[in-house]
Amino acid sequence: MNARSLLVVGAALGAVAVLVCCSPEDVVVANVHDGGISQQSDAKPFGKSCVRNDDCDSSSYCERAACGDPTGVCQVLPPFCDNTQALVCGCDGVTFWNDCLRRSRGETSSIIGPCMSGAAECGGPMRKQCDIPGAHCAKLLRGDAPCDGPPDTIPGHCWVLPSKCPPPDPMEDKWEQCGMPDAGGPPPPMDCRGSCDAIRSSAAFKPSPTCM
Repeated sequence: MNARSLLVVGAALGAVAVLVCCSPEDVVVANVHDGGISQQSDAKPFGKSCVRNDDCDSSSYCERAACGDPTGVCQVLPPFCDNTQALVCGCDGVTFWNDCLRRSRGETSSIIGPCMSGAAECGGPMRKQCDIPGAHCAKLLRGDAPCDGPPDTIPGHCWVLPSKCPPPDPMEDKWEQCGMPDAGGPPPPMDCRGSCDAIRSSAAFKPSPTCM
């Protein structure tokens, strides 16, 4: 028996695939919907209330207006961040180079400026590492902080930096790497850097009025 011609009728959400066969009855194989197989999830899209990041879908995080707030709102994770310097402090005590980097890490809330009280500590005699993957231990020493000893034992604070440091701002503080000359030898060449490059180096730096 010759197979009879069958018409595939498109539906609003997809199309019905029909198998051609020798039977006088049409056989429906499957309903195929645009976009593939839908998956059910309890995660909430952006704009919905949340308590933690896991309450939001994979493209969002839970943003709270203040660190002590019990609930927040799901906000979209930024797809890209530039290297503009506009320091903010997240609720985790980590200083972020800018607020976009803070949001891209799913860290909630922020205070303008670097973390001061409650800043996440690193380095020191215990050589503590930063808990956030990719964070750097900033050892920008001020005041009477000692500028000697093994670099990984000097205490610092955790910062998240852009993937590429911007050129140093002519108006920003310049930093000179800590170090002592060898006994009887000439002083080492001055290593002057902007704050982003100094932090990324993992070395300790002190302010330098002579760096240009």
